[in-house]
Amino acid sequence: MKLDKRRVAALVAEFIGTFALTIAVLSINRYGIPFFTAIIAGVTLATLVAMFGYVSGGHFNPAVTVGMMFARK
Repeated sequence: MKLDKRRVAALVAEFIGTFALTIAVLSINRYGIPFFTAIIAGVTLATLVAMFGYVSGGHFNPAVTVGMMFARK
């Protein structure tokens, strides 16, 4: 599998997005209020898709990313 600039950019965007989403949800989840966890997850995901969606497709789920990579899409 050849790694060109576009594929590397997509992988880096997916890594950054997954990391940011995980950190955001885990940091707000400490307070134990499910409503705030859902709100921060939605806002963070919407922001990440707006920022990185054109680069990587905006999955931000490693399982989906790997599946799409193997499907060559």
